[in-house]
Amino acid sequence: MNDLNPPDARTMRMWFGAAIWFAAFVSPTALVFMLGFLDHMRAPAPPESVVAALICLTPLAAFLTCCVVVWRSPMSLGWRVAGLVLTLAAISIQCSVWFLIIVSVISAAISPV
Repeated sequence: MNDLNPPDARTMRMWFGAAIWFAAFVSPTALVFMLGFLDHMRAPAPPESVVAALICLTPLAAFLTCCVVVWRSPMSLGWRVAGLVLTLAAISIQCSVWFLIIVSVISAAISPV
C-alpha cells in the first residue's frame, strides 16, 4: 500500500538532478563515439574547425552543467564541494582517456605499415 504514496519533491528533485548530471557527464564520450561511428560509416567528415570546437567546448560545457547541477542540489555545503571535486576529477580522467585514444588512433592512421 505504501507504493501508492507519491515521492516527496526533494527526492524527485535529487533524482532529476542526478539524471541531468549523468547526461552531461557522458556527453563528451558520446561525442567521441558519434564521431567514430560517423567515420566508420564513411560519412563525409565535418570541417576540422567544427570538430576541434566540439572537442574543446563539449567537456567545458559538460563540466559547467555538472557543476551547476551539483551546486543547486539540496545538499550541505561540504557535500556540494565534494561533488564539485568529484565532478572535476571524473571529467578530467574521462577526457584524458579519450584524448589518449584519439592520439593513438591518429598515430596508427598516419604511421607506415
